[in-house]
Amino acid sequence: MDELSDTSPEARVRWMAYWRGRTPEQKLAEVGRLNAVAKALAQARQDAWYPDATAEERRLRLASLWVDRDAMIRWWGWDPAERGR
Repeated sequence: MDELSDTSPEARVRWMAYWRGRTPEQKLAEVGRLNAVAKALAQARQDAWYPDATAEERRLRLASLWVDRDAMIRWWGWDPAERGR
């Protein structure tokens, strides 16, 4: 794996030390921030691909990125294969 990494061994050591020094609460907060960024990027993509979508359609399209197709159909009657993600 090291030969495929663009991170120097020194930087990797510092990065691991940083995370080892964080409390569980700090780590969880960081995961929450990263998830918020991922959701915002996914929503921006949806907005670009489907600019005329209703609020409900936007919510379903976003959910379809995280919820499997069968559950989308069962819970909300939304088929991502037919309607798009």
